Amino acid sequence: SAHQSHTASSAHQSHTASSAHQSHTASSAHQSHTASSAHQSHTASSAHQSHTASSAHQSHTASSAHQSHTASSAHQSHTASSAHQSYTASSAHQSHTASSAHQSHTASSAHQSHTASSAHQSHTASSAHQSHTASSAHQSHTATSSAHQSHTASSAHQSHTASSAHQSHTASSAHQSHTASSAHQSYTASSAHQSHTASSAHQSHTASSAHQSYTASSAHQSHTASSAHQSHTASSAHQSHTASSAHQSHTASSAHQSHTASSAHQSHTA
Repeated sequence: SAHQSHTASSAHQSHTASSAHQSHTASSAHQSHTASSAHQSHTASSAHQSHTASSAHQSHTASSAHQSHTASSAHQSHTASSAHQSYTASSAHQSHTASSAHQSHTASSAHQSHTASSAHQSHTASSAHQSHTASSAHQSHTATSSAHQSHTASSAHQSHTASSAHQSHTASSAHQSHTASSAHQSYTASSAHQSHTASSAHQSHTASSAHQSYTASSAHQSHTASSAHQSHTASSAHQSHTASSAHQSHTASSAHQSHTASSAHQSHTA
């Protein structure tokens, strides 16, 4: 637990791989910052099924673990991930991710960094006020694909999630996936088999700007709920790919004025 603590890790051509079973990470701090590349750590570049339980105001956290849980509740939280030729793959069985934060921030910067983590029943909970999450990496790789019964819940007010990568890859495969987004001026895009998308919003938008971009979400009994006011999802990547395969995965994101932007050139999202 720290007040106004800061931790930043920046690496060029850094690689981090870690596998843990029933690992947990909790951090409580006010205006604390943590950036790292590791399994169940705060990865400044990319993390595979990274999880972090952090309760802080303006805290930064990222972690990857097996049987880890990530819950982050934030108001006006921001998540930005900028990478060139970045890859994101996460494999987890019965993984859960909940992020509720108020103006939480997490920033990680890495060049040609690689982070791979495989977790079963991983959980991560991070509760922060004015917390931010930013992951900037050049040629960074994060394997976060293939999860069975994975859950992701993010509740934030004025939260922002930006992922900018060149030649990044992200694949999400889910069967019976559900996506519920209740937001004011929220942006949401989802593609799934037997997927449900409920978006109750005023002035809601779904924008996906990409050249030769692909978006496919295949999941079995996966759920995605995003409730946000003025939420945005933006992902900017050149030749980016996003693949996430989860069975019975759940994703809930509740945020006020949250932003998620995904802009990619020749980006692929499966």
